[in-house]
Amino acid sequence: MPRGSFRAAVVAALVVLTTVVAAPATPAVSAQGPEILVVAATATGTVDDRRIASLLDDAGFSASIVDDNVIGAVAATTTAAAILVTATAAPARVGSSLTELAVPVVNYEFGLHDDLGLTLNGSANRGERGSFSSIDVTDPTHPVFSGLSIDSGPLTVLTGRARMTYGLPATEADVLATLQNDQTKPVLFTYATGAQLANGQSAPAKRAGFFLSTSADGRLDPTGEQLLINTMMWAVDGGNGPGNNAPVVDAGPDIEVTSADPVTVSLTGSVADDGLPEGSEVTISWSGPGESTISDPSAAATDVTVPGPGAYTLVLTGDDGERSATDTMTITVNEPNAPPEVLLITATATGTVDDRSIAELLTDAGFVVTLADDNTI
Repeated sequence: MPRGSFRAAVVAALVVLTTVVAAPATPAVSAQGPEILVVAATATGTVDDRRIASLLDDAGFSASIVDDNVIGAVAATTTAAAILVTATAAPARVGSSLTELAVPVVNYEFGLHDDLGLTLNGSANRGERGSFSSIDVTDPTHPVFSGLSIDSGPLTVLTGRARMTYGLPATEADVLATLQNDQTKPVLFTYATGAQLANGQSAPAKRAGFFLSTSADGRLDPTGEQLLINTMMWAVDGGNGPGNNAPVVDAGPDIEVTSADPVTVSLTGSVADDGLPEGSEVTISWSGPGESTISDPSAAATDVTVPGPGAYTLVLTGDDGERSATDTMTITVNEPNAPPEVLLITATATGTVDDRSIAELLTDAGFVVTLADDNTI
C-alpha cells in the first residue's frame, strides 16, 4: 500500500491517564492526519527518533516527540490517536504511566514490555539479540503486512545487520514475526483491545511490540519503514483500509498592500481530499467580512475586493460531507503616506509664470504645493 494512502486514517481512542480504564472518545485528527506521540529520551529526540517521527509525518500522521520524563502528564491531557515508545525512552522514567491508558501503544523499548503488560518481567521474557537484518513472518495475512511482498523466505527489514528486540507475549497475543531462524523469539506481536495481557489484565487498547532497537531504528529499509507505518495504522484504525480524513485546506499566504481606495487581490487557496466517503465531492467555500466581495466563493483560487485601508480575515473551508477543515488568511491594506507639503512664497498670491512652473514641477514630483503672497506670509 503506498505510504501516502495512510493520510486517510480515522482514529478511535482518547488518551486519558487515570487509575482505571477510561472510555475512549474522539481523538485528535489534524489536517496532516492522526496525532502520534513519539516517546523519546528528550523533547527533541535523537537523530533516529526524529527520522521515525518524520517517517510517520510523511505517511500522513502528525507525529510529536515527547520527553519520557513528562509522558504521563502529557498523556493525561492529550487526545492523540496512538503512542509510539522508542528505544531511547527510559523504562525508569516511563514506568507504569501508560499501563492502563485507553489508547493504542506500540513499543520497541523492550525494558517496558513488562510495564505495559506485553510480557512478564525478567531477561527470560524480553530482551535484545543481534545481529539481524531480516525477520521470519508467521502470519502474513495480518494487516501490518498489507502491501508487502511476503514469500517463503525471511523478510528483510533493515539495510544492515543490527540488534532486534523481542518479547514472549501471553497466549492471547498474535505473534506476527520472530527472529530469523528462531521461532522462540517473537519480534512483532500484537494484542487486540480486551485481550488478556501477560500481567493478567485486559488490554485497555491495542498494544504491540516492535523489533526496533537503538542500533536498528536508523536502518529501516523501505520494507521496514512500511511495516512500521502499517503497524501504526493497525493501532490507529485496524489497518483494514483507509478511513475518511478531513480535507487538507490551505488559504494561502497573507497579503499586504498599500492603497487609499478599494483594492482587488488574488486568493491562492487550495483544498485537497482523500476521495472519501466514496462518491463524495468536496465543497469549497470562502467567507469574509461583509465589506469584502469575493468573485467566486466556491473556488479555492479567486479574487476578492476590499474597500480600502484595514485588515480583513478570510476563511477557506473544505467539506467532504462528513468531515470539514478550515484555514484563514488576512489581507492588510495600509493607508498611503500623506505627500509632503511645500509652501512656495512668491511676490503675489498667484505668482509669476516661473513661480507657477516651479510649483508644477514640485507637484509632479509628489509634493503638495501652496503659493503664498509674501505680504501675508
